[in-house]
Amino acid sequence: MFAGQLPRRDPLLEKLDPEGIKQLIKQGEKSDERQHARHMHSMNLMAIMGALGLATIFALCWLFLVYNKSDQVEKIITLIVGLIGGFGVGRATAPKGGSSAD
Repeated sequence: MFAGQLPRRDPLLEKLDPEGIKQLIKQGEKSDERQHARHMHSMNLMAIMGALGLATIFALCWLFLVYNKSDQVEKIITLIVGLIGGFGVGRATAPKGGSSAD
């Protein structure tokens, strides 16, 4: 900088007083808490869905094995793995950034 010139301060900073800064921080904290709560809800929902899916798979396999239909268990497992794999491929190849109009 040239001699005699002082850096300009941001006009917003000049208008903020300590009380305004405290209010901004509180609003940011509330937003972070809401975002954290949504994230935790999403994680819990995914865990519950995963547990229910595994329980369903084990129940189907157990029922087929109890009634001596072991040849059909292989078909059921292949079907389930195929469904899960197809879902994964669909998620991996889906366009990023929302829906697109074709």
